[in-house]
Amino acid sequence: MSVELPVETVNEKAEDKKSPVRNLIFLILKIFGALFFLLILAFIVPKPNFGGEKTILINNGDGIKSTGDKLYNAGIIWSSTLFDLETIIYGRNKIIAGPYKFGVGENIIGASIRLTHGYFGIQKIKTTFPEGFTANDMSNKLYSLIPNFNKDAFLTQALPQEGYLFPDTYFFLPGMTEADIVNKLISTFKEKNPRLFLLGKQTQSDIVILGSIVEKEAQKPDDKKIVAEIFEKRLLAGIPLQSDATIAYVLGEDSKDVTANDLKKDSPYNSYLYKGLPPTPISNPGMDAINSAYDAITNPQETPYMFFLTDKDGVVHYAKTFAEHKANIAKYLK
Repeated sequence: MSVELPVETVNEKAEDKKSPVRNLIFLILKIFGALFFLLILAFIVPKPNFGGEKTILINNGDGIKSTGDKLYNAGIIWSSTLFDLETIIYGRNKIIAGPYKFGVGENIIGASIRLTHGYFGIQKIKTTFPEGFTANDMSNKLYSLIPNFNKDAFLTQALPQEGYLFPDTYFFLPGMTEADIVNKLISTFKEKNPRLFLLGKQTQSDIVILGSIVEKEAQKPDDKKIVAEIFEKRLLAGIPLQSDATIAYVLGEDSKDVTANDLKKDSPYNSYLYKGLPPTPISNPGMDAINSAYDAITNPQETPYMFFLTDKDGVVHYAKTFAEHKANIAKYLK
């Protein structure tokens, strides 16, 4: 005689056997769900005990880990490890150096975006360097604009790069070092003049030096072209350039203030006494002057003129002969 158990009893026993496994799975899912929720909160919720406005300086060469550590140690984010993870996952792997101001607590995602896009949260200092400014001119202007600016530190970096400090409008961040500013000026020069760096070093140097003189001698683009051709014609003929601007650079004066006695000064920058180009650029030329020098040196054009002068109104007067030049001097400079 066989006894049949009710179907309900069999199912209940099967359910009883499955329930511990199911409960364990549910427990694991709940734990992972809670952890995931906490992780999301850590990414998107600002740290509540931020403590007020803070400025963090990220240096050149700081990587993701060191940046995350700085933010964590300053109390800005929950976790440096999560900052590293988020930044790497989303491919934001290049930290942009500079000072960053955090006015309120910052979530990890927001901090990562700001630091990898250069959103500093700080008012930049705007300044314009006119064409023909020297490193000294730039130093004086920056000193008047940037708190704690070190002129000596700037000139130590800038003077050897005279001619390659591109004159333009810039926006500098407070806290930028003098070296950072010089590097920005040089990198802008390279961006603006890519074809120069396809030439040999000597030709490149000659163009920048000639351009720096042209910049000081002429104001209008058309005049710069002619002046560059006159100077190149003199160079090829072995005739001194006889540029007051080269002497003014040594004296630290305006070329209009150069006297007859100054023309006797023994200096390699005295283009009345020494033939050829001076040893280094005498200013930082703009694009018109550089392009004029580039064309004059790489593809010189015949010009009928050998002399020129600039009057007090900035008008350039040309002459084919020395007699014509003397007549222009008497007419426009005396």
